[in-house]
Amino acid sequence: MLCIAGIWYSCVTAPDELVYDNPLDPTGDDYVPPLTTILTAPSDIITTTTTRFSWTGSHEMLEFAYSLDNRPFSTWASDTSATLDYLDEGEHLFEVKSRYPTGIEEDTPAQFDFIVDAVPPQSLLLYPYRVEVAQGDTIIVELRAEEITGLTVIDFMLEYDTTSVVALEATTGPFLSKDGGSLIFIEEFDPFWQINMGVAQGPATGVDGSGTILTFRFAVLSLTNSTLTLTVVDARGPNDEELAVATVRSAVIEMGEE
Repeated sequence: MLCIAGIWYSCVTAPDELVYDNPLDPTGDDYVPPLTTILTAPSDIITTTTTRFSWTGSHEMLEFAYSLDNRPFSTWASDTSATLDYLDEGEHLFEVKSRYPTGIEEDTPAQFDFIVDAVPPQSLLLYPYRVEVAQGDTIIVELRAEEITGLTVIDFMLEYDTTSVVALEATTGPFLSKDGGSLIFIEEFDPFWQINMGVAQGPATGVDGSGTILTFRFAVLSLTNSTLTLTVVDARGPNDEELAVATVRSAVIEMGEE
């Protein structure tokens, strides 16, 4: 008994031993390893270039980081959601993990696979949709055909901000030259590429499918956001008929995170 003298006496039972348990101590009885559960995610196949994820953790003191397509994880934060935009066509992998303030991280991130199918057939697009850059970077952007049918000639312009990037070179991809075809290739520089190219030999029906038509290489001059603007002047089929292009998608250049 513990008795305190005063105007009156109060007696309480003293514990034999006080036990303090730290829930963040991995050796403690109440310790729960960091665990992340994805709460909301897109469907397996989406037809937009933007989607949102949300998640929760096994403890209120957790902070989180996420990654798309095996890129470096984001900065640790208490945020429990993220919106992903400028998503490219094809398969993607989203991952999110948690850690305690003590630095103990989750062993295996929570994962979700999904597919973006936002570009209709008979389209031309720049890939990647968004390019994140740092000072002095060299970036590569591809002109891709998306489920094109009967393409024999394409005439297009690629405009760019000359204060942001400088054009280095353009090289032909395999798409128009498959099946034994060869290429006609004319270019003019600064502040845009004006390019006319096509199948000089090969299948009389033109080329079909998806693939890389051209690969462009740029050097980054300044850390400013800008746009690579793709404009199709003309596209022709095997009988010199005009070939309708459903979608023409440009690309954006953005400063990467510090």
